[in-house]
Amino acid sequence: MLTQLPFIAFLSFFLGASIASFLYAWTLRLKTKKESILDRSRCRFCNKKLSAIELIPIFSWVFQLGQCSCKKYNLAKEYVIAELFLGTIFALIPFYFQGLSIIFIFFLVAALFFFFLTDFHYQLLHMPAMIGTFFLGLLFHAMIDHDIALSLWGAGLGFGILFLIDFLYRFFRKKQGLGGGDKYLMAAIGAWIGPIKILATLFFASWIATLWAFYLIYKKRADLMTKIPLGVFISIATPIAYFLL
Repeated sequence: MLTQLPFIAFLSFFLGASIASFLYAWTLRLKTKKESILDRSRCRFCNKKLSAIELIPIFSWVFQLGQCSCKKYNLAKEYVIAELFLGTIFALIPFYFQGLSIIFIFFLVAALFFFFLTDFHYQLLHMPAMIGTFFLGLLFHAMIDHDIALSLWGAGLGFGILFLIDFLYRFFRKKQGLGGGDKYLMAAIGAWIGPIKILATLFFASWIATLWAFYLIYKKRADLMTKIPLGVFISIATPIAYFLL
């Protein structure tokens, strides 16, 4: 098995980069609602439909020297950065997990990456994706450790805490305090990591969000009333809580 790990890691890297490319394209199409994820990919600058050679993760960006095929526009670096990042994370997963768990963790990491992108770009959390993530979390525990109760407790606690916080904020301040999708995201993640780790996730996410808010205020890019996309920080905090506890 150890001799096969480098090859498995290589395949995992390419899989992660491909999924990142797909999820980034999906994220960009969510806001406009004029394109389906099934539509043919095209250049955002010249509107030209992309060929197969222009759709290979990382390679296409390097091969085209970071330029649109018409040579008039520079392609956004975020694409290749996203592909390199998720590809690297996927490549590391086989070193820490085994068997069927690897496939499940691929799904969880891809989901967190997608939630990060949508909330970062548009302060939007995709409900169908969160529902799918929730049920995959139940399936993960049913097949791997046969403890669905742990999954349900994690989902209920994740949802309940943010629901209560939002309810109290609305009651005392008479306005919405949290994004509408944050509690559903916590429920979906709680189904994967259980009640203890979902509490740690919320703790880490709150602190990371607070530090980020202070940084923005220091740079005069925000004030105390600026909305912070909590889903971004929940997505970052989840792997921290998962591996530290």
